[in-house]
Amino acid sequence: MSSLVLACLIFDDPIENTFTIDINKNKQISHLKDAIKEKIEHRFEKIDANDLELWKVNISTSDKSKFEQLKTNTSHELILKNVLGGEMITDVEKNIKKVFNNLSKEEHINIIVKPPAHIPKLDHAEATEDVKCPHCQATFKSKNRNYKKHKSTCKPNVTLGVDMGNGLIGIPSENVIPWVSSVSDKDLSQSESLCRELAISFSRSNDISHNRKEIDRLMLSAFGRTVSEAFSRNICVVCGVRPERFHNEASRQEYEKISGICPACWETETLPPDDTIEQIKRSQQILLSYGREFILCQQLPHAWKCLRCQKVIQGKERLTHAVKCREGV
Repeated sequence: MSSLVLACLIFDDPIENTFTIDINKNKQISHLKDAIKEKIEHRFEKIDANDLELWKVNISTSDKSKFEQLKTNTSHELILKNVLGGEMITDVEKNIKKVFNNLSKEEHINIIVKPPAHIPKLDHAEATEDVKCPHCQATFKSKNRNYKKHKSTCKPNVTLGVDMGNGLIGIPSENVIPWVSSVSDKDLSQSESLCRELAISFSRSNDISHNRKEIDRLMLSAFGRTVSEAFSRNICVVCGVRPERFHNEASRQEYEKISGICPACWETETLPPDDTIEQIKRSQQILLSYGREFILCQQLPHAWKCLRCQKVIQGKERLTHAVKCREGV
């Protein structure tokens, strides 16, 4: 046989938490550390495999009295050496078969894994329970390597925008141009992170070449999505972004020739101070989708807070702030 099955136990853990490592006996101790690290990664935060101390022991799982000694305040090294008869494995380049050349066939613990003292150990129950990605709510079995890899690449969900009708939803992101998806499902919490990235990238497509835009469009199509640029030549003078929609062609022409204010801003800018709570909440939602927080004033015009620079904007500055903030002026 070219492989060994080693029974391992983390220092200070109950015997019930014993786990096994199946590894090629011709590999080195460094490979064994990597395998153990991968197996117990959900138990520790920010730990490297090289920081693990491996102690070779030969203790029957039925001899629980010895394992009780691990919970005392006595020096860990003294317990591992004198009580458990352990020997620390220091040569990481040594072959595994040379270290474990006389394994017992009975139920014995072969390795005590001792993490570095400065690494906080998570509670076993907490570390093994299901966890959800804070961005897309995908569920994982404990905070293992797959969870950490997913979390490092998954992007935060963008706030859902206003239903545009006909199965279209405006999906805005803070201080970027909204994009439109043809999906009928309004809850995009389970959407692929790549799809969201491409959509937001596409929304910034003014400075992107035509070929790049076509590549992004094709990749989005692979996810069953389509993206349309809404009125790319028109930018609202209030919020500094392109409008999502117009009710009809006449309102679009009105915007182009007269107001220069998108429908969302027009609706919130002219909101009466004594309007209903429902209308105020709706206006707040629209403004949040553009990276602004609505501030209801007793007299028109209302104020708003830029979520990017946290500045409260009032008066004529409202007409130019969004563009200046976006450009870093």
